[in-house]
Amino acid sequence: MTLFTTTLILKNKAVPYQVYKEGDRLFFKPVDMNSGTDAPIFWVRNSAGVWKPINVSDIHLIKQVQANISDHFAEMQEADKK
Repeated sequence: MTLFTTTLILKNKAVPYQVYKEGDRLFFKPVDMNSGTDAPIFWVRNSAGVWKPINVSDIHLIKQVQANISDHFAEMQEADKK
C-alpha cells in the first residue's frame, strides 16, 4: 500500500516517487521506471529518530528525502488531529 507520493529533484529533473512501508523501512520507487533519468530505488530506515537512506550516498538526495519524510509525517499527524 502506498503511504504517499512525492517528487524528488535528481539531476535538475523532477522525478515522482511512490513511497511504501515495508516492515520498519520506507521503500522509495520511481513512478516511471522508463523516464530516462537514472532514478534510484531505495529504502529508508529510522535510526535514533533520523531517517537514513540505506543504499544511497548522494548527500543532496539524502537531505531531500529526510525533509520530505518529515513534511509528510507532519501532514499526516495534522490530518489525524482533525
